[in-house]
Amino acid sequence: MSESIPIPAYANLTQYKHIQCVRPTDGLVMRAQRIVVDEHTPIRWTIVVEGKSEQWRDLGWTEDGTRETYSTSELKELAKKAGFGGWQQSQVGEMEGLALVDGDERKIRLPQYQVPDLTPYPVD
Repeated sequence: MSESIPIPAYANLTQYKHIQCVRPTDGLVMRAQRIVVDEHTPIRWTIVVEGKSEQWRDLGWTEDGTRETYSTSELKELAKKAGFGGWQQSQVGEMEGLALVDGDERKIRLPQYQVPDLTPYPVD
């Protein structure tokens, strides 16, 4: 699963559970996963940075062994400072579909994406 859909710059990143951005200079991918506490608490994110030669190249861990979390504004700033491009929706799965090819139906696999969560979480 490597396909993604660009998220417009004006869109609210907190609507998506899994997002990613790519650094054009070397192809590193920053993947972020949303953490929801409740509807009254700003969203937090955990991140993983993956490279072509080694997966899980950089994980954010705290001293007590838990994953480090970032606010949405911290996440955006971190990605921008490190030279990553625009945010994209990560593909979350695949689903079976049918394609009509030369008059015949053929089973195909289609990428599956998340439905945006429209909950108005507070801004960090």
